[in-house]
Amino acid sequence: MTSVKKIKVALLALVAALVIAIPTSAFAKDITLNADTSGDTYTAYQVFSGNISDGMLVNIDWGNGVDGDALLADLRNETAFAACQSATDVAKVLGQETSFDNAAAQAFAKVAAKHVATGTNFDEDPEYTYKAEGLAEGYYLILQSENGQTANGTEGAITRYILSYNQNEVNAKASVPSVEKGVMEDDDEDAEEGNIDTYVDGADYYIGQKIPYYVAGTLPTRYDEYTEYFYQFTDTMSSGLTYVDGSAKLYVYNYDSAIDAWVQGNSLTADSIDWTDNDNVLTVTINDLKKQVGEYSADVKIVVLYEAELNEGCIIGNPGNPNKVKLTFSNDANYTGKGEEGPTGDTPEDYAVVFTFELKDTKIDEATRGSETETVLANAKFVLSNEDGLYYGGVEEDADGVKAIKWVAKESAVELESDENGLFGVKGLDTGSYTLEETVAPEGYSLGGPWTFKITATIPQNPTYPGGAQVLDLAIDTTPSADQATVGQKIGNDKGTGLPSTGGIGTTIFTIVGIALIVAAAAIMVVRRRNASAVQ
Repeated sequence: MTSVKKIKVALLALVAALVIAIPTSAFAKDITLNADTSGDTYTAYQVFSGNISDGMLVNIDWGNGVDGDALLADLRNETAFAACQSATDVAKVLGQETSFDNAAAQAFAKVAAKHVATGTNFDEDPEYTYKAEGLAEGYYLILQSENGQTANGTEGAITRYILSYNQNEVNAKASVPSVEKGVMEDDDEDAEEGNIDTYVDGADYYIGQKIPYYVAGTLPTRYDEYTEYFYQFTDTMSSGLTYVDGSAKLYVYNYDSAIDAWVQGNSLTADSIDWTDNDNVLTVTINDLKKQVGEYSADVKIVVLYEAELNEGCIIGNPGNPNKVKLTFSNDANYTGKGEEGPTGDTPEDYAVVFTFELKDTKIDEATRGSETETVLANAKFVLSNEDGLYYGGVEEDADGVKAIKWVAKESAVELESDENGLFGVKGLDTGSYTLEETVAPEGYSLGGPWTFKITATIPQNPTYPGGAQVLDLAIDTTPSADQATVGQKIGNDKGTGLPSTGGIGTTIFTIVGIALIVAAAAIMVVRRRNASAVQ
């Protein structure tokens, strides 16, 4: 007997019946099943056996695809079938409803799925199309095994029992939600926090900046068939990002066709919002979305807005600092227990990436620039200012415990000093214009500058993680290293120059002679005085 624990009901091929006669629309010897996933296993189980006469099924009995006695005993617990004593009685109840999607049919299918026996498997050919051939006359229940994968890796869903009018063809009506992720670019004039239409896949920031993100999930097209719906975002950040505690907020977004945009609607309440430092994982969980978004709408997104900071452990340049999100969702419309305890599937992951840059300059003797004996200079000092007129104030822990760049007034600026290799710089800069001002020149050299440079970058908007590094198209108006996104300028200084003086070397000679004459005159005076004293 087939283990029912490994089988989930996907499709019930039921049609309307008159009294105990069931039309032949579900009794074709060959059945084609159309699905929206590939790689699944579907099996047809004969629920009723009989003979087709004048388009009806007569001489009804339990089919060989179910344990009829066990099915009947269990079915009597359902109100609609409480008085049934045989397969014929059950067929009469089913035939009383002309709607294919009625409560009695759904209840029957759910119970029948627990008592299936031997079935006939469908073969997939071509992709998404399944066929079962050579079936005996009868009435069939079609079950879907553990859901497979779509061509793009999306996990499938188990559909609720579906009624089909088609005589030889049935449709597996299951759909799954999707998830997307974006980041707001801080220097985009059109970007607006909370306006998810202005968010992008890639952006650039400096260390310590708070970065607005969003993640958005859709609903399945048959969301209304679920009694409860589990919904969980799992956002995994790279080590260069730190979640801003308490920043996550949940909303329903509605599509406004008049302005062709997604508009923020009602707020939602999560059952839990958890941040795990060790794994850098943010988890936002709603155990039963239907309690808050009970009314079905195809044009709804469930959105989480939150912030993260770019920390000192970030990657400079490629491959950037990505974070990824997946959505875990209820995927079996037949399940009626607590949403968080039921079967689930996962969407493929979606990514957003943040880049940052580095100033790494070299102080040199300008006269040796480009030569084989190019001389680097230590002990030069500089201050760095941005286009807002603020100065680099070092890296310190902010209120969230993240080491962040401080931008301060000039009097509080931190000086950058060239080392023995002439190197100095700042790690973790955003794009924009910057100015270097030299405050102390190396000994024997004159002050230079100021030097102004600009970092611009074309950020990829279709991240390909995983699967290799991003290609960052970095453009800097000095000397860049695109792989490392490093500004590598050479800052030259000229040596000090002695001011010209008149007289040249002759002055020195005359000075020496003059001193000699003074000494001689003094000696003569001393001798004369002695001689005079002797005469007296």
